[in-house]
Amino acid sequence: MGFLARLFGGGGRSADAGDRDGIHVFVRCDKCGEKVHARANRNTDISQEYADGGQRATPTLHKEILGSRCQNLMYVHLTFDASFRVVTSSGERCKVMSREEYEAD
Repeated sequence: MGFLARLFGGGGRSADAGDRDGIHVFVRCDKCGEKVHARANRNTDISQEYADGGQRATPTLHKEILGSRCQNLMYVHLTFDASFRVVTSSGERCKVMSREEYEAD
């Protein structure tokens, strides 16, 4: 595969095939119903949050997502375990979806 194809996502791969550092988030806008797929980088977009007086950090992602249909800015909050599996998820102005729900319609 050529350099430009890799740079711009060519090659017909799925959204996360071979994307070790990607965390893929799927949401549905509460205002217009648009389904949106967003990608976060595990190395740069994750912050470590410490509980009060805690010695152990919790990997956390706070993502702002704007769809193309309306101007409803959606907020997603995810917390992860040490292996970057989602422990909790919540969304403001949107519903956080699974990949299966996103691809269903």
